[in-house]
Amino acid sequence: MQNHHLARTIADQGFGQLFTMLKYQAGRYGTSLVSADRWFPRSKLCSTPGCGYF
Repeated sequence: MQNHHLARTIADQGFGQLFTMLKYQAGRYGTSLVSADRWFPRSKLCSTPGCGYF
């Protein structure tokens, strides 16, 4: 919400609609959009690639 040009648009549309638009754009350009579950322990994962430990 720091960008004042986009803040009103993002607030009006809501983040659900924003995510829908991002998924559409990602599919259009052949990239993938990954969403993490709300309770996914992303800050507690091992920083070593391939480690797999929490």
